[in-house]
Amino acid sequence: MGEVEAGLGLVGAVSDLLVYSERACIEPSCKHGLSEMRPGERFLSKEFSNLGFGPWSLPVYVGGVDFSAAMGERNATWFCGGLLESSEDGGVRNNREYLTDPTRPYLLRVSSLANCGADGLIDFVRNSRIFLTKPTLPITQHPNTQSQQPIHPITTYPTIIGFDFPFAYPLSFTNFFISQFDNAKKSHFSNWLTASRLIASTPFSQIEKARTAFNAEPRTLSGNLTDPKAQSPLHRINPGMLKMTWRGLQILTELKDSLGFSIAPFGFDLGFSPKTTDAPTPSAPTPTPNPNPNPNTTPNPIAFEIYPAAALKALGLSHQKYKGRSPEARAVRDQNLQGLQKLHTVKSTTINLPRLKISPEHANSALLDDNAFDALVAAYATAAVILNLDAVRHPTAADLEIVSREGWIYVPPRV
Repeated sequence: MGEVEAGLGLVGAVSDLLVYSERACIEPSCKHGLSEMRPGERFLSKEFSNLGFGPWSLPVYVGGVDFSAAMGERNATWFCGGLLESSEDGGVRNNREYLTDPTRPYLLRVSSLANCGADGLIDFVRNSRIFLTKPTLPITQHPNTQSQQPIHPITTYPTIIGFDFPFAYPLSFTNFFISQFDNAKKSHFSNWLTASRLIASTPFSQIEKARTAFNAEPRTLSGNLTDPKAQSPLHRINPGMLKMTWRGLQILTELKDSLGFSIAPFGFDLGFSPKTTDAPTPSAPTPTPNPNPNPNTTPNPIAFEIYPAAALKALGLSHQKYKGRSPEARAVRDQNLQGLQKLHTVKSTTINLPRLKISPEHANSALLDDNAFDALVAAYATAAVILNLDAVRHPTAADLEIVSREGWIYVPPRV
């Protein structure tokens, strides 16, 4: 498409668009109700079934990403991943310990916690999804060698990863950015995917110019509803959310194109597929064990937005003063880590919380680096959302028009 001169033709346009900071819709009478869904639109069921999932089957590979857009070959982008398993099938049968305690029906077993850098994130996600299972085939002659070696069947598990960065700019800014185009091109950028591709392919200097011309810093609708409220994706310094969102959109579109990810809650290219709080739905089935997933039928991996501070607060842990390298911050992370490992024992809650199993090495990484800790929180929060999707806050029918363009932050239900 070529370089987009976002700063031209935009003066005064902001007055023609609705700049909201609370729960405003993009139009005064937004009536995109559940009965008015257009062709190609489908509901996002409690199992994310139209994203390729449904009903849930365990084990599921769960990931969490704390993202950085800072310059450098390996910046402070951390990835945490592991299997979410059920005790009903005795765990994953691959020489690892079985789950036999009925009071601990779910386990999140962390298998990786690493600083992969933003540039290495796609490859890290690709490689992390593949597990070598226990050899089930007889020892055979390995090709190209003279030795006898066992053959390990490769299993790719269903995958859901929570990313700690905004999945879109506020809709008012996005509309402002594309208002320079003629009507035909504007309509082409009318959904999240096409608008994201446009923004992701635009030089960041042009995004900065558009931000300067826009001269406002609204939150997204979802970011305004979390507790605590999420920082505006247009915030430029400490933290640099403007660049993080731009770089994050590059990651999301590449995940979709190269690894086949579905990006929640946007669903497929032709439509928006949210579950809403207004729609009566039957009770969610208990996730069913699937000890031998068939790699030929593995559904598309899913990415959704996670906000670690809101997740910590919802889980009853400290969401403040855990950032930084001070002894005080590390002490708060230590307390939070112990809290995460005890959540499954809380008897006063009705929500499903997995037992966290983490190695001393990975636990030490989380204690030493708050970015690593946020990646761990993002992974645990993703698991908690998966197990309690009916209890998670979803957008209302009146919010669909905005959420279909801005996305939604998934927060575990309160403990």
